[in-house]
Amino acid sequence: MRPINYYTFNKKEDFLKVCTDQFNVLHNTYKYYFCNLCNKINDIEDLLKRKKDYYVHRCNIYYTNEECFFVSYRKNNIVVEVLLDCNGAQIAHKLTKDLEKLNVKEQEPDPVW
Repeated sequence: MRPINYYTFNKKEDFLKVCTDQFNVLHNTYKYYFCNLCNKINDIEDLLKRKKDYYVHRCNIYYTNEECFFVSYRKNNIVVEVLLDCNGAQIAHKLTKDLEKLNVKEQEPDPVW
């Protein structure tokens, strides 16, 4: 299993900025995928242990009642950004909407006739 790196935040604004900036770089540079959903979980460590080890180039948002997690599955590790002591569902849905705007699929150019 790949190593898991945790980064914690106490301020909502810092967490949202870091997550959106990080996803913007990952998506535009490395073509990372975000599924436009957030999922309620009980335990992040249990979830990450059960995930297949071949998940790469993917970002997900998970939440509990008191925490929000932004997880990026990378080739050599898994990075987990954690916002502590918050309304997890509210922050997760806000972050999902913010990332949906950045997750615009590249459009094919119009054919030249």
